[in-house]
Amino acid sequence: MSSGPVWQRLFKRVVPQSTPPPAAGVEVLRDGDLHARWYIMYRLEEELERARRHSRPLTVMIAAPTLLPGERATPEELEAASSAARSAARAFDLIGWVSQYRFLIVLPETMSRDAQIVMSRWRDKMWLRTRVLGGREWVLTAVEHPEEYKTAEECVQAGIRQIAMKEAA
Repeated sequence: MSSGPVWQRLFKRVVPQSTPPPAAGVEVLRDGDLHARWYIMYRLEEELERARRHSRPLTVMIAAPTLLPGERATPEELEAASSAARSAARAFDLIGWVSQYRFLIVLPETMSRDAQIVMSRWRDKMWLRTRVLGGREWVLTAVEHPEEYKTAEECVQAGIRQIAMKEAA
């Protein structure tokens, strides 16, 4: 009659084999290889607050492909670049989509002087992964003093403006 110790029978949850796994979960946080926009903005808000409260370094970067007017990045290029970005990230870095072609990179505990090295490493890795697809170049920019922005949205918009100025130059 017994199929193991009493504690196992009390706490063991029996799930029939034909029952599919729950549908929700981590998948709602992702959009392909990267975090979904809503989640990366939520996490950026948390990191900005933490940086302000504890006076900790924080680097926020925006990455975008260089596109000619009317040109679109292919899904393959975006997938290769996002995969490269994930592989270049540290375990605690956050990467997510901000718009159709841009993604946000949140680097907790990273000082702005170190961001230049990080940006170079990420840009190179993204170019190497996409070169078989045409070698799309990526523009990366670090938002100056992200903790001074009141909201995550203001911080991201500042980064997007910086990207636009780099592309115009």
